[in-house]
Amino acid sequence: GTRRRMALDGAAPLHTVLARDYLPTVLKDKKALIDRLKTLAGVLRELEQTDEHELYAPTASALAALRTHADEDVRLLVACCLADVLRIYAPAAPFDADVLHQVFRLFIAQLRGLADPTAPRERQKRLEYLLERLALVKAFVLLIELDLLGEITELTDALFAAIRVEHSIKIEAAMHDILYSLLDELESVPAPLLTRLLRPLHGPAGNKPGGPRESGNGPAAQLARRVLRSAEGLLAPVVSEYFTLLLFGGADVTDGAADGEGDNEEEEGDDDSEDVLRNRGKRGKTATAAGGKKKSHKRGVSIALEESGIGADGAAEERTLAGTHTLVLELATCAPSLLASVLPRLELQLRAPAEGQRLTACRLLARVFAANDEARGNDKDDSSGNESSPTVPPPLSGAPVAVCYKELYESFLSRTHDVAEPVRLAALEHLPGQLKALARAAAGALDGGGGGGGDGTAATAARLGIAAISAARERLLDPAETVREAAVLALCDWAAEAGPSALPEGTLKELADRARDRKKRVADVARSRLSELYRAHADAGARGGREGVRAAQAVSILPAALLAG
Repeated sequence: GTRRRMALDGAAPLHTVLARDYLPTVLKDKKALIDRLKTLAGVLRELEQTDEHELYAPTASALAALRTHADEDVRLLVACCLADVLRIYAPAAPFDADVLHQVFRLFIAQLRGLADPTAPRERQKRLEYLLERLALVKAFVLLIELDLLGEITELTDALFAAIRVEHSIKIEAAMHDILYSLLDELESVPAPLLTRLLRPLHGPAGNKPGGPRESGNGPAAQLARRVLRSAEGLLAPVVSEYFTLLLFGGADVTDGAADGEGDNEEEEGDDDSEDVLRNRGKRGKTATAAGGKKKSHKRGVSIALEESGIGADGAAEERTLAGTHTLVLELATCAPSLLASVLPRLELQLRAPAEGQRLTACRLLARVFAANDEARGNDKDDSSGNESSPTVPPPLSGAPVAVCYKELYESFLSRTHDVAEPVRLAALEHLPGQLKALARAAAGALDGGGGGGGDGTAATAARLGIAAISAARERLLDPAETVREAAVLALCDWAAEAGPSALPEGTLKELADRARDRKKRVADVARSRLSELYRAHADAGARGGREGVRAAQAVSILPAALLAG
């Protein structure tokens, strides 16, 4: 056709540019070689995919021979040309496995250059072109066929390390599409790859040599969240096993009634611990390791855990547990479906005989239930153009985590009656954040539609909010002064956030009674917080509005209540 006859450099016809000796004759002249590579890159960019591969075979061979050239500009131009060669040949490959392996190593090495903000603009444009071209043809899927899982993890590291705040949405979308296409084609996601996907969410503690160096809110973390959201359905089985081993692998978590209810003796539970969850999903097959060997998925997860520090000294294990909790919180915010098999298992820990297990579970869940789900809509535009990217299934898209797992939340609230004082304290932590998420859902700020079962998201959220406030009110008379103080702070913080009328009738009177608590610390905290509440809302009625009138009426009882006795 016309494109084949055109001469894009204004002089050389197409058959000359694609001739066998077009590049080899200028190998010793770097400037001439770069000029010819630029011409060739322009020609290949315009050519369409074809089955007439014999016309391009000499060019492909000459380009492959230049993949290790000493000059970085030459290597980048070669990479751009090879990306278009792969596009023209697709779905076939123009090289044997060994050469193709080296070509992909060239691609990965060049993509690392995206991290350099000081690179000349022309070089940056070529790097961006290379990235977008490779994403367009899903070139890296060939790594799976070649069993090069090591290169897949290296590529993932390179992309997370390369992305910068200055990059456009187009660049982030191309990186997302590359990573998603790999996840979509893998039969089973290897644990080392999952580790790379989760690592940016750790923040500084999760930074590893060669990995992204940033906070958990940087561009790499945003890219990771975007990939995790779009691949929730693909990743759920391996994430379930990964976190099951991290959170429960070495713990004696039982299904017995070892609750330690607040005013009763702690009971013994069953000795049999539940088996670790198996990966039963579509991607629960064994992963193929580089070199053709088969690894069991569980073994891969175990290796990843060893890299993370599990089984090392106590301090390392403590750091790993803290990092794991950070990840659970991140996933609860950005991709809660991934935790569908993980969070319910924490109910076993909530009822475990050991106080430490119950305390750990309470502290984690208190933060998970208060997770700010507004962040799901605050990243860059999440529409990557990948039509195969799955959507998050209801009810886990939008509804608060407490509504999605209402039985777990009710079990969590029951820990306010735990026999152990630290556990009761942990159950009251982050209560205002939990109530805020539930109040938004109850007010219809989030989509309804079955998030809480048959009674709907809004109704379930309202019911759980009432239950949470009731649990805190009961702790105002707790035998431990620290728990009474925590209950006062939780309820006063919520009243300050949502207004005094957000508390059920009689709650402010009960809080005022704590101003006469036998322990001075509790009494001082109650008096101080209620005084602040009164000052903030006493004249709200005069400012107008129904809510202002209700707030003023609610706090009107405080002066007499605080001064009584």
